[in-house]
Amino acid sequence: MARQEEYPEGISLDHADGNTAYVVTRAGQDTQLSELRTSNGGYSWSSRAIALQQGVQRTPTAPAGVDGPYSVMWLTGTYTSYTDYATTIVGESTGPAPITLSATWHSNWAWGGGLSGKVRIGSAGPHLPGIEVSLLVKKPGERQRYIKSATTDQWGNVRMTIDRSYPKGTTVALVALPQGQWGLGRSSTRRK
Repeated sequence: MARQEEYPEGISLDHADGNTAYVVTRAGQDTQLSELRTSNGGYSWSSRAIALQQGVQRTPTAPAGVDGPYSVMWLTGTYTSYTDYATTIVGESTGPAPITLSATWHSNWAWGGGLSGKVRIGSAGPHLPGIEVSLLVKKPGERQRYIKSATTDQWGNVRMTIDRSYPKGTTVALVALPQGQWGLGRSSTRRK
């Protein structure tokens, strides 16, 4: 992979903690992003590897003033020049890991039917067992109410029945609130 050598991989100080820096170093065709920490004003540093890959990682930055659980973000991909690149922004999350809660709303859900959901890690990752999922209902002109909850099985599935009929305009949601290391997941539908 050709690359213009005048573009450095990068180093950045953490804006919230001057004792922490993020640096990208090169070893042959590999680049490594590391977090460096000092507790004695820079006399010595400890290192923690964050990402190692073949190809380009560059321009690490510790986001300042941004809402979100990221300690560092950086570019990865092909970068030959400012007019010849194919990069992606990636980051290390310090907050809850993202989950996806998808739901199947059976055709009779609004008249006492059923619904099923699946919880996965990330957008298409492994199934996530043991997650509590709540059923919430909001009728037109009323506040949202908790109805019941169930826990996902070993395959990340949850099944619930709706034991009453709901009027048009009712919104029904399955919600997995943040639990332990896992973030929020939500899926909803509305009776038309």
